[in-house]
Amino acid sequence: MGLEDILKGIDEKVKAEVARIKQEAEEEKEKIIDDALKRAELQKERIISAGKKEIDGEMRRKLIQVRREEKRKTLDLKKKIMDEVFQEAKEKILTINSDEYLSLMKQIIFNNLNQGDEEIIFSPRDSKIIDREFVKEVEEFVRSKGKTPKLKFLPELDDNERGFIIRSKDVQINCTVSSLFSALKDKIEIEVARILFP
Repeated sequence: MGLEDILKGIDEKVKAEVARIKQEAEEEKEKIIDDALKRAELQKERIISAGKKEIDGEMRRKLIQVRREEKRKTLDLKKKIMDEVFQEAKEKILTINSDEYLSLMKQIIFNNLNQGDEEIIFSPRDSKIIDREFVKEVEEFVRSKGKTPKLKFLPELDDNERGFIIRSKDVQINCTVSSLFSALKDKIEIEVARILFP
């Protein structure tokens, strides 16, 4: 499973979550609009009683204010929904089972190892699942590329993080879940917004 397949799988999960939230967003949007229109109508009746000349100026000012407030609330709601969608997707990724997680880690490591002497920095939280068998599989992959494995697996990543960092003399590749998810979010955020808010 390549990184594109992984990203595609995550993308599909995010889209499914988006579909679920879309209805809630539409209902909240309609409520905001209805409330704004009711306030505008009440204000209109008060102004009519004060006189026709005052009505025109005051209605314009109030409608602009109501529309501005409606737009602000709608944008705030959209941002909140987008944040919730991406947070839920990230939490699902962080709670996948150990086999899926190790498979994902192997695939990303295989795609990013160059020399075979890199340091692979992972979270102490993952120490139990990154066992000798896992290390052997990674070393075997390095051998299959015609290189001698001199990898170091170091449990030095923050306890709250998942994934890993591959560090060599010249380069450091951040393959933490936070970093990968941030890249995915940047890539699909506009598409998710189009699905949520057509």
